Amino acid sequence: PSGVCTSLIHYEITDACVGCTLCSTGCPVDAIPFTPHELHTIDTDLCIRCDGCRDICPEDAVAIMTGDTRVRGGTGEDKKENQLAAAQG
Repeated sequence: PSGVCTSLIHYEITDACVGCTLCSTGCPVDAIPFTPHELHTIDTDLCIRCDGCRDICPEDAVAIMTGDTRVRGGTGEDKKENQLAAAQG
């Protein structure tokens, strides 16, 4: 992601995850195991920090972390509702 040094960050999936598997199926390096209807996890050793999981997650359940601090995402806000509200002005 732009504006963040990738060597200093890692990705975490928060409790907002509903187990839809979109992040798992979209991960180019299979760093997220395919576990339908379960809280997903990210194998940080495999993750290339491409931001694809965070982009595809409809529940905003993927957080970019530096140490224990959340930098972006992972708030659990529904992206579709946010986009609709923004479009309506």
